[in-house]
Amino acid sequence: MINLMQARYINGRPLHTVISLDEINEVCYIVTAYIPSEDVFEKDFTTRKKL
Repeated sequence: MINLMQARYINGRPLHTVISLDEINEVCYIVTAYIPSEDVFEKDFTTRKKL
């Protein structure tokens, strides 16, 4: 299994997803999906702020 982090924009809002891909059985699992917080991420929503 391979874990992937994706950042996409849906209706102008960022969405982060973590997925696990089972290539043998050709199944993709969504582990988590969330809208990133501006308190935690920089304005680009890909860089975490240094606390």
